[in-house]
Amino acid sequence: TTTTSSGVDISVPYNAAAKLAYEASDKSMPFEDFEPKYLAEAIALVKSKSQASKKLLDQAKQKIVEQEKRAQEEEAKRKPAEEEKARIAAEQEAKRVAAEEEKARVAAEQEAKRKAAEEEKARVTAEQEAKRKAEEEEEKAQLAAAAAAAAAEKEAKSQTAKVAIAQDDDEEEDDDEWLAAVEMAQQGIEGKIVGLDDAIRDESGKASWDAAGALSP
Repeated sequence: TTTTSSGVDISVPYNAAAKLAYEASDKSMPFEDFEPKYLAEAIALVKSKSQASKKLLDQAKQKIVEQEKRAQEEEAKRKPAEEEKARIAAEQEAKRVAAEEEKARVAAEQEAKRKAAEEEKARVTAEQEAKRKAEEEEEKAQLAAAAAAAAAEKEAKSQTAKVAIAQDDDEEEDDDEWLAAVEMAQQGIEGKIVGLDDAIRDESGKASWDAAGALSP
């Protein structure tokens, strides 16, 4: 018996649960018959609950094992999948880098071709410009030479004209002197100079005729 400090009995009889169940029943049988039956049913209920609990525990353990197994399988599947994903990503990255390098190479090649074309264009332009200047210089030189030749020809003609005028003046003076000499010869000499009359008539022979001549006997 359990009592408090004030002497109150607080102990619970061993068959308190059976008594409570009996009080809640229809009391169709005496308590002495009800108690063994209640205990048997209680023990069977506890056993059934224990078995159910064990079954639930086993099921929970099995479920945990299955979950772990499934997780391992999924992990086993996930790892290769991730590795394959990483491999594909690396391959794609390599392709992207290669494409960018190829693009840069093509761009550099095109830039080099463009610069080469510009340099060639500049070279051809410079060559054409040099050729044009050379042709202009040649044309200027030819024009200068032609002008010089024309001036020289003009000067030569001028000099020729001056010489011709001078010769005409000299010939006129020579003719006057020659005629005066012939007249003096005719007046001072009784005989005739051989060929004098022909020389007087032939003006073209005046310059070569010998004034001394030859006297006839």
